[in-house]
Amino acid sequence: MGRRQRKRRGNHASPPVNEATIEDDEESSQFYQIEMSDVMGRYLVAKSDIPAGTVILEENPLVVGPSQGTSPICIACYEPIQLSTCARCKSCSWPLCRNNCQAIGNNYGHLQQECEILKYSEVIPSSENSLYNVLTPLRVLLLKNQNETEWSIISSMEAHQKFRQTTEMWKSDEIIINYVKNNTKLTQLTEDAVHSVCGYIQVNGFGVEGKDVTAIFPSAFLLSHDCTPNTTHVIDSKFHLTIRTTIPIKKGDPLTISYCNTLHGSMWRREQLLGSKFFDCTCKRCSDKTEFNTFMSAIKCENCQNGYLLPANPLYNCSDWKCDKCCNQKQKEIIYNFINRLFEEAEQLTNGTVSDNEKFLLTQQKYLHPNHFVLLSIKLKLSQLYGKSHDCIIHNMTEDQLKRKINICKDIIKILDVIEPGLSRIRGITLYEIHAPTFILGMNHFKKSNDKRKFKQVIKEVKCLLHESTTILNIEDPTSKEGQVGKAAADALKQMES
Repeated sequence: MGRRQRKRRGNHASPPVNEATIEDDEESSQFYQIEMSDVMGRYLVAKSDIPAGTVILEENPLVVGPSQGTSPICIACYEPIQLSTCARCKSCSWPLCRNNCQAIGNNYGHLQQECEILKYSEVIPSSENSLYNVLTPLRVLLLKNQNETEWSIISSMEAHQKFRQTTEMWKSDEIIINYVKNNTKLTQLTEDAVHSVCGYIQVNGFGVEGKDVTAIFPSAFLLSHDCTPNTTHVIDSKFHLTIRTTIPIKKGDPLTISYCNTLHGSMWRREQLLGSKFFDCTCKRCSDKTEFNTFMSAIKCENCQNGYLLPANPLYNCSDWKCDKCCNQKQKEIIYNFINRLFEEAEQLTNGTVSDNEKFLLTQQKYLHPNHFVLLSIKLKLSQLYGKSHDCIIHNMTEDQLKRKINICKDIIKILDVIEPGLSRIRGITLYEIHAPTFILGMNHFKKSNDKRKFKQVIKEVKCLLHESTTILNIEDPTSKEGQVGKAAADALKQMES
């Protein structure tokens, strides 16, 4: 993960690589091998042709802990808590969800070694929770004395010290440094060592969906970034990581993952990557101002009313935006501020009704390309709201509403086919959303026409939708939202087949 980022910046030499370790890694995986390049450092490539849907990597984390800036959570199981009323560890007084939390003593929970360090201090999270930022770096630092093998893996990762020094994150490391030096027995640690650990976590950590938690894995950090990745990953409730291919991959092709939200436009993805991972992405999608002709960032030109404003140089962060049909152009700041305002308005519609979201779409499509990522975010909400919101239950929907839900889902799939091709999680959910309105419309038509041949075609289409949805989502954690949708798809498929 860090290797490719650092090399792209081109300001550091590669650290020495243990060739024996690389050979061992190659022998241990039938799907990938580790290669080296001046541009990407160490990275994973396919050993042979790999079909879509293949699980290529499964592993448990080296470290799990609270994310930086987390809201108050139990330090053992990570469930949300209230600091003023929560239980406390009897030994160190740090926050727990309850005195007998099942995660106390677990590998990825609150271990005794950590407790011994924490109880040395009288400083604990109370009215404010910034001390949570200490916990995950502390858990990494403890590996240094307790597990030499795991520490050597983490210390081989990229920390991007030079670039972090110019950020607010570097300043926030001071809270951790002061705590370690003044409130623990780890006084022998240098400030540089603590800064490095904070960098390892920031650059190489994986967020865990549904929890304010970060996990570091022993091999997954070696996957290169791409804004159109060829793999997807899931971390289950026990923090076990599974990575699988979403499209067929040819021998020698890099195995890629996305470190950012692929559903955002290029300027916003690149800003996120530069701010959190410290590299300027130059992947094929970022290099194409149209984002593979999806026009996900394009704004309608108010001058000619026929063209779209796009970045003149998509890899230059301060590039002006120019119309693709006339001479009109805008400064980057104007575009950036305009879209950020619209995106904030879209975010405020989280609890909005179908009508609220449709009104937003109708208003803003006058200014944006139909595929714009802000409009896509609204369509994703509508794909869920149609059929599930209190004012639009599936069995009470009109024929027009059923068709609208299908068309919205097809708009989403059309974009996913380009930016997240293959067996992506969002595709699986969207396919499930299409099946019910398709079946209901088919049933209604059959009742009117008694056309059995056409109804059999509808049944076949619905079964295909459910089969692909199940195939995509059956890898998800059964307790997650995606896992539950996958189970619902599998149950519906059984009903259709019977």
